[in-house]
Amino acid sequence: MNFPLKRKYIRLIRKAIPYCATRIATFRRRNDKLLWKRWYSVFQQRVYTNSFLRKIKVLMRQDDILSLVRLFTTDDEPFDDIFERKVYDTCGAPKEGEIVIDVGAHIGFFTVYASRLVGPNGIVVAIEPHPDNFSILLSNIRLNHLQNVIPVNMAIADKEGTAKLFIDKKSTTGHSIIFHRSENFLEVRCTTLDFIVKRLGLTHVDFIKMDIEGAEYRALRGCKEILRSNNVRLSIEASHDEYTRKKCIKFLQRMGFATIERRIGEAYFLYASKKLP
Repeated sequence: MNFPLKRKYIRLIRKAIPYCATRIATFRRRNDKLLWKRWYSVFQQRVYTNSFLRKIKVLMRQDDILSLVRLFTTDDEPFDDIFERKVYDTCGAPKEGEIVIDVGAHIGFFTVYASRLVGPNGIVVAIEPHPDNFSILLSNIRLNHLQNVIPVNMAIADKEGTAKLFIDKKSTTGHSIIFHRSENFLEVRCTTLDFIVKRLGLTHVDFIKMDIEGAEYRALRGCKEILRSNNVRLSIEASHDEYTRKKCIKFLQRMGFATIERRIGEAYFLYASKKLP
């Protein structure tokens, strides 16, 4: 970036940040939230790719939930799906005392949501492979004083080892070990859910939420023991590949699960349980 253009962006930020940070840190009403989204959408396309701007973080508050998000990114996009539309609750929301695994935790919206529901006697395992997302996930765990969350900085697949995590330049939620969305990638550690459960010494699993950008089938193949041994409920965001979604359905049905496939907006979700409501 040339120097005059950088100075222009700095002036823009100096004017915008005080207003934006104040609004986000204090908003409690729906119209406040919509105002932020309008402002956000106007500027996002212009400056999204500037790495300097994307490092700026602001505090978003809704009721008693605090969330650190990166300015001019898509960090806040899952918020409404989780807290308002409750897209992962079709098989029943996490309950008091349950053990929940959040696969693809991103910056922690569902982690916070599930942690509040399971309470002090429950556990949430939050798994996120991207180091920047994971760093903010840790911050949001601390901000909300969550004592029942176990964060894990790894990718989930059907075997242990390493994988290339391809970076989505347009969305912080879109990084994938399956889809080559850019030439940029990170080498990350990967493991299976069965291994994590065994390593943590968890006696059972009640609920698995999954949003891992096309790696759902691999993740399911890596948790056969969990599926066999537990009456677990699964809520899977599975929008990216119809072929993979159908493979997941057949796999779960062979494991004795009933499944529901549902479209919510532009996204497809797969729900599975041995006893669907």
